[in-house]
Amino acid sequence: MQLSEITHSDWVRISEVIAHLWIVLGLVAGSVGIYLLAHAMIPSLVFTGDIPKIWGWRLRAPLYGALLSTVALIVGVFIKGLLLALELLPEMYDKMWS
Repeated sequence: MQLSEITHSDWVRISEVIAHLWIVLGLVAGSVGIYLLAHAMIPSLVFTGDIPKIWGWRLRAPLYGALLSTVALIVGVFIKGLLLALELLPEMYDKMWS
């Protein structure tokens, strides 16, 4: 397996793949925050009586939509980054893939 010389354009493409990984990491952190808010903090406030039961559902319902949207974004960005990486790797490791 011989690694070919990495040019400036290859580094630009590698940075695009890494940027997609950072975006996925940020989206995962955001979705974890939404999940904790919807499944731990709000039910706890309802259980202790700090907020009424009806407000618990009214606060949680939009969070479920936001969570589904975030998960869809995670999948989309991850797949796009994976496709970019699969396009780049055979060019860098041309002897391995042929």
